[in-house]
Amino acid sequence: MDAKKCVALYVPGRPDSREAERLARSAVEDAADWGALEIEMFPGREDTLLLIHPAEGVYIARSAVRFLSERFGD
Repeated sequence: MDAKKCVALYVPGRPDSREAERLARSAVEDAADWGALEIEMFPGREDTLLLIHPAEGVYIARSAVRFLSERFGD
């Protein structure tokens, strides 16, 4: 069985997606080795659980999607 990278963070409040990504990147030891991240957020009453692991599959950067939409969109 292959070992998989995963980090669980318990953070105060309810971070938005950018803050969750910042927290995730600062929590992993070598963020460059992790590549694209999947971050699952489970908000509670006062805190949020973040589950972080390397993404599987192919992901496109938001900037690339915006470029393609502007260039070739409707």
